[in-house]
Amino acid sequence: MTELRNRTSQNVGHSGLAGALLQKVQNDEVRLPLGLIHFLEHLQNESPARRERLAKVLDSYSRGWCYAAWSDICDFEIRQGLAQAFRGAPPARPEVFGRGFMFTASAGGRDILRKDHTRAPIAYSLLFPLNRALCLTY
Repeated sequence: MTELRNRTSQNVGHSGLAGALLQKVQNDEVRLPLGLIHFLEHLQNESPARRERLAKVLDSYSRGWCYAAWSDICDFEIRQGLAQAFRGAPPARPEVFGRGFMFTASAGGRDILRKDHTRAPIAYSLLFPLNRALCLTY
């Protein structure tokens, strides 16, 4: 972990900034959740060594936390606005932050993945080595 903190701090350009941020993450003072785009960018990297280093950084800074797909949040925002405008009952709040890759996919995307894939191919062939950060529960 110290090696990761030192290397990350050197790459930022501001001495100690990345290390201080990582310390706040480790102390649960700050959360840096990942979104679907982070996983897609990770998968596009062709170098296995670089992909592994990136996975370690993503895991260290996110600690497995992810944010929901905008399509899942947008419906709530519209319904909430309509309820406020027309004095209706407010809709149930969606979960915005959760754990694992499947949380970043929209509800429709999760349905497709559940039907077309098993856990093993998703976890090991597509997204390895982020399997600890992904928390593939669905």
